[in-house]
Amino acid sequence: MDEVKVPRSFKLLDELERGQKGSVSEWVSFGLERPDDITLSNWSCTILGYPGTAFENRIYCLEVYCGEQYPDVPPVVKFITRINLPGVDQSGNVMPDYFPVLKNWRPSSSIEAVLVDIRRHMAAPANRRLPQPEEEDGEKAGNEDEILNFFFSEIESINKAKSDADILTLSAKELCLRLTSQSFASPYQVLQLKHNATEDEIKKRYRKISLLIHPDKFKHEKAQDAFNVLLNAFNEIQQSDSKEKYKQVYEEAKKVVYKRHKANPNATTLDLIAAGVLDSDIQEIENEIQRECDAMLCKQQERREYAERCVRANMEYEKQLAAAQVELEKQQLKHQVEWDKTRDMRVSSWRNFQGKVTTKDFKLQAFKMVEPKREQRAGVDGVKRGTIAESQTDRKEKRKKIVHQDTYKANWR
Repeated sequence: MDEVKVPRSFKLLDELERGQKGSVSEWVSFGLERPDDITLSNWSCTILGYPGTAFENRIYCLEVYCGEQYPDVPPVVKFITRINLPGVDQSGNVMPDYFPVLKNWRPSSSIEAVLVDIRRHMAAPANRRLPQPEEEDGEKAGNEDEILNFFFSEIESINKAKSDADILTLSAKELCLRLTSQSFASPYQVLQLKHNATEDEIKKRYRKISLLIHPDKFKHEKAQDAFNVLLNAFNEIQQSDSKEKYKQVYEEAKKVVYKRHKANPNATTLDLIAAGVLDSDIQEIENEIQRECDAMLCKQQERREYAERCVRANMEYEKQLAAAQVELEKQQLKHQVEWDKTRDMRVSSWRNFQGKVTTKDFKLQAFKMVEPKREQRAGVDGVKRGTIAESQTDRKEKRKKIVHQDTYKANWR
């Protein structure tokens, strides 16, 4: 049975609607180059590089032209971003013979199918490691006043209720400054999404921001750093444990805010509407929940940083102790080496000493006995003795000394 021929405008309008709603592959995007293009001919498309290949973390921009014979005739595809890929010439033109969808084109095929086929061609074993052209240098960043002014503008608006689409009003330059001039407590703050955002909302927001600030498309000195912050936040949100953690934070913040407003912590939005709460009040409560989430995450980050500082301090202290122990062991080893060097000399000296003692070359006189002194008699033992007259004179002199000892008493009154 022959295929039903769909008019060109109907098919392109259907593709445009699917591209705007994001009902396509998450790795490609496309839309009209000019919103006022009533012919639906010129399309602007992007392809995210395949992970684990030389194209990873790159966004490739393409132009697709759908002629008057579309969809009977395949579109003309051209790369705007520089790429080294078989089937793409030096000017960026895509050669249909290298791509099955373009080579075997059917009216039921679509722009999305072409982009997905090109991305699949990038991941082919023969192409995944091809060296790619260097990214062009970005523009010089503005002066520091621009960063400071943007920072102050964010502080002034911190207490204002913002809708979820506010980030789309920022230019690519403002987004780069925002992502690189501050730190974020959660990846949801990077994407400016609610902590209960769905998977589709997260992917759409990441895709829209990355299209604005990717260094392949936006030439700015801080574009690469800003894109790295965005990519890390997106990868962190994709982790299941990370989602669960932030979901718990959101529920806890919701209970705190509801308790502050004297509402049932388990109440839903429908319950609040049924209780007579206005839509503006519900929006304000939701904004307050987001601020409470940010405050709780900031506290957690401060505690985590304090714990990390403590761990670093303890590790540094342990390193100092280990270094002191090593130094002590070095000193002990040095002392032992010096002691071992003089061992032979000490042994030789001791042996020499023992040999002299054995041969009685000298006597040990460490101890000496007390010898009694012999008593000598005068005349017999040869001791000089005085005459009798000399002895009497000595006795008189002694007696005079004894008598004159009390002469001081005569002076008493």
